[in-house]
Amino acid sequence: MLTCGVAALHASPLGLLLSGAGVVTLVTGVFGYCPACAIAGREPLKG
Repeated sequence: MLTCGVAALHASPLGLLLSGAGVVTLVTGVFGYCPACAIAGREPLKG
């Protein structure tokens, strides 16, 4: 998502939006925390 947003879409507004979504996805995966799930009241599974 990051590469496509910056390189393929030439850093257009849509490309920057796609890159931003890629950053959020990357951070969510690395830290195991999803802001949308927290707002919805979901908690991660334990175990």
